[in-house]
Amino acid sequence: MSKIYRQSAAILVVGVCVHCVQAATTTYTDLPTFQSAAGPLLVDDFEGGAWLPLDSTQPQPTLSLGVSWTSSEELAVSTTAGTVSGVGGLVPRDIIPPDELDSLTAELPSGTFAVGTWIANAGEGNEVEMVALDSAGDVLVSVEAGIESLGQYEYRFVGITSTDEIDKVIIRSLQPVLPFDDDLIIDDFYFTVPEPGAVALFGLLMLPTIQRRRNQSR
Repeated sequence: MSKIYRQSAAILVVGVCVHCVQAATTTYTDLPTFQSAAGPLLVDDFEGGAWLPLDSTQPQPTLSLGVSWTSSEELAVSTTAGTVSGVGGLVPRDIIPPDELDSLTAELPSGTFAVGTWIANAGEGNEVEMVALDSAGDVLVSVEAGIESLGQYEYRFVGITSTDEIDKVIIRSLQPVLPFDDDLIIDDFYFTVPEPGAVALFGLLMLPTIQRRRNQSR
């Protein structure tokens, strides 16, 4: 069992109520270190599957590998901005005129404890932030990617692990100098879900509570 799952299982055994314990989060800027801490990972490279045809606007939401994606403007897969792998990266494509700062939102499968991606920005003076939220909508952690550029896409990795489930991730531009300088792109989105044993353990622990509530409702 990976480190992240051992931590989450321990919380379940001791407290049953995960939200009764303040979540501990760790952030990463190095992919191999993140992979070591997170354990088995799924990765979406935004090519094929739900992401066809490339270089076109995608429906909102788009469901890929169990993750539901939306954008503040148009959701699109770009093949022109450079990528970490392959030919496609996910972008919030500006509508004209742009009325929202660029952002991407990923609603994650139940039981996700780790998430990471490569982020690039092409807006002068713009920085990008990744925010992880729990199922109640509370912020688990917010990480600034520290990306500033002069029109050149430079990818940096940002990863998060948590002892509490990560329900949603928002990747967004902060304060660009000009309205059109809020461009961002992500590639290779990593996330992990609990091992079957952890899910079964949670179900067994919740059975007495469920039965008690059923008895009370009769």
